[in-house]
Amino acid sequence: MSEQPTSPRHSYPGSPKASPLSPATPAGQPWGNTPIQPASPPAARAPLPATPPLTDNPPSSVSLLEEMTIPRVETKPLTTPTKISPPNPSSQPSNPQGKTNPQGERGAYQSRPRRVVEKTPDPHNGGRKFRIQSLRNRMLVHSVLISGFALTVVGIIMLFTGVLQVFHAERVQTEAITTDFRNFVKTEIAKKGGGLSSAKEALEKFVRLEDAPNKGALLGFSDGKLSVNKASQGSTIHQDAQLLTKLASYSDENTAQMFIVRTDTSTYVSGIVPISAAGTDDAMLAIISDYSTDITPTYTQLMLFAGISFLVLALVGLVNVRASQSLLAPISRLREMMASITGEQDLSKRLPIQGNDDLADVSRQMNLMISRLQTSFDEQRDLLNDVGHELRTPITVVRGHLELLNPEDPQDTARTRELALEELSRMHRLTEDLITVAKSDRPDFIRPSRVDIGDLLMDAFENSTQLGNFNWRIDNLTLVSTTADQQRLQQALLALAQNASKFAPPGTLIALGAAIDTQQPLLDQEGKAVEVETVTAPDLQMVPQVPPVDGSHRLNLWVRDQGIGIHPKDQQQIFARFMRVDHSYAGSGLGLSIVNAIAQAHGGILQLKSAPAVGSVFNLSLPISNDDCKDEIQGE
Repeated sequence: MSEQPTSPRHSYPGSPKASPLSPATPAGQPWGNTPIQPASPPAARAPLPATPPLTDNPPSSVSLLEEMTIPRVETKPLTTPTKISPPNPSSQPSNPQGKTNPQGERGAYQSRPRRVVEKTPDPHNGGRKFRIQSLRNRMLVHSVLISGFALTVVGIIMLFTGVLQVFHAERVQTEAITTDFRNFVKTEIAKKGGGLSSAKEALEKFVRLEDAPNKGALLGFSDGKLSVNKASQGSTIHQDAQLLTKLASYSDENTAQMFIVRTDTSTYVSGIVPISAAGTDDAMLAIISDYSTDITPTYTQLMLFAGISFLVLALVGLVNVRASQSLLAPISRLREMMASITGEQDLSKRLPIQGNDDLADVSRQMNLMISRLQTSFDEQRDLLNDVGHELRTPITVVRGHLELLNPEDPQDTARTRELALEELSRMHRLTEDLITVAKSDRPDFIRPSRVDIGDLLMDAFENSTQLGNFNWRIDNLTLVSTTADQQRLQQALLALAQNASKFAPPGTLIALGAAIDTQQPLLDQEGKAVEVETVTAPDLQMVPQVPPVDGSHRLNLWVRDQGIGIHPKDQQQIFARFMRVDHSYAGSGLGLSIVNAIAQAHGGILQLKSAPAVGSVFNLSLPISNDDCKDEIQGE
C-alpha cells in the first residue's frame, strides 16, 4: 500500500479522534491486524490473535472541522480460526473413594503371570523380504522410482507456488481497492465540507466509479441487504445466494476483515470494509475474488505436468531397458560361457573384450582366471600321468620278477628280494617328493624365523659330505642373519648337492657357498671362468610366504660341480616335474621343481649356469633387507 498524504486540517480514516458521526473504533489496528476467519455470524467467532500489519504507515481517521469521522479501513489475514471446544467433564479421570497404594498395584502387576509368545519363522517365506531377483528389473524399478520421486517433488513445488501466487494477487487487489475507497471517502468529505450525509449513498457512488476486481465483484450492503454490485465480465458472483447470506451476516462489523468463504458453487476470498455516517446509516463494501477461478490455471498446469511426467517415466523405463540390455550383455555372455565350461570342461574359451570400462575389466580378469585354471588343470593332468607312469614302472618290475621267481633257488630269491626292496625305496622317495610338491601350494609350506646363514651353510656342507667320495669345498661364507625357513633352505641345498653327486665323477669338485650380491661363476677344471647364459627357472605364480624386505640386496646360495654338465636345449626343461634328461640315473625328476618352489616361496628365484663337459652352478637368489646385510657390506 502506498503512503497516505496528510494536511494540517484533515487526516485519513483511522485517526484516534472520534466524532459524533461515527462509532468508536479501536485505535492502532491497521489493515491486516486481525486474522482471517470463516464466514460465520459474528457472535460465533472466537477472538483472533493479531498479525503483522500489511503497511508500514497505517491510515488515520478522516475528520472534517473536528466534527465527523469515518471508520478506517481494515482487514484480517486469510486464516481460519481454531474452534476451541469446552472440556468434557466425562473425560476427566475419576478419583476413587479410598486411597490406593501405587507400590502395591505395581508389584501386583509385575508379579502377574506372563504369557510367552514364541514367533516361529514361516518356512515358506524363509524370513526374507521381497526382493526383485533380476538385476535388469532392479535397475528399471530404481530408475523409475527415483525419476518419479523427483517429478513428484517438482509437482508439489509447482502447486504450492501457484497457490501462493493466487493468494498474493488477490490480497494485493483487495488492498488496492481498499486504498481507493479510503481516498474516495476523503475526497467526498472534503467536497461536502460537512461529512457524509449517507453511507449508502457514498458506497453506491464508489461502486459505480470503481472497476470490479479481475474475475471478481464489488458488493455493497446496507441494512443487511445487497444494495449495489458490480461484477467483472462474465462473473455471476452476485447471484450466489449462499455467499450473499454469509456476507450479510457481517453487516454489523465495525472493522475491516479478509477471509475465505466456501459455498456450493465456488470458493471466494472476501474483504469487507464497513462505513458509517453518524446519525444516518451504516453500510459495508465487500471485495470478492473468485479463488476457484483464479486457481484453475494452476490446476490445469499441474494436470498437464502430471501427464508429461507419466510420459517421461515411460521414456525413462524404455531407455533403461535398452541401456540395461547393452550394459548387461557382457554379463550374459559371461554366464553362458561359464555354463559351457562347467558342462564341457573346456577351458580354451575366452570372453571377448569390448571397450575399456568396468565390465571390460571384469571380462579381462575372468579370462586371466580361466587361463590360470587351465594351467592348473593341465599341470594336474600331467602330474597324474607322470605319477601313474613312475609308479607303474617299479610295480611292473617287481611283479615280473615275482612271477618268474623260483622259490627253490636261494640265489634267485635273494636277487628278487634285493630288487623289490630297491624298487620300494624308489617308490617311497617318489611319494615323499610328491608330498613335498603338494605342500608347496599351502600357506604353511614356509615357516619363517631368524636364520644364521653361516650356520645353515656349514650344516648343509657337513650333511653333503656323506653323499659320496668327492672333493667337497666351501667357496665363500657370509655371516649374516635373515628371515627364512632353515629346514627348507637346507633341504634345497642338499637336493642340489645330491644332484651334483649323481652327475659328477668320483673325486671331482663339489662346492657350496653364500654371498651378498655376488654370484659364483662357472669354472672349468683349471679354475677359469666360462661365459655361459644364465637360465632362470619358470615362475610358479606363488605368493611369497616371508615378510617383504626393504632394499634391493640379494642373498645368493649356490652349489657347483665339475660333472657332465647340461646341454643348452635341456636347461629350461629340467625344472619341470618328473623331467629327467638321462634315465640311466636314479631319481624321480621332482628334485629341481621342489628347489624352485622353495626359492619362490622365499620371494626368490632359482638360476642355472651350465656347459657340457664343464659342470653346473645352481644358485638360489633370495631378497635380504638392508639391515640384515649392512654389516657384511660395510665389512667388505
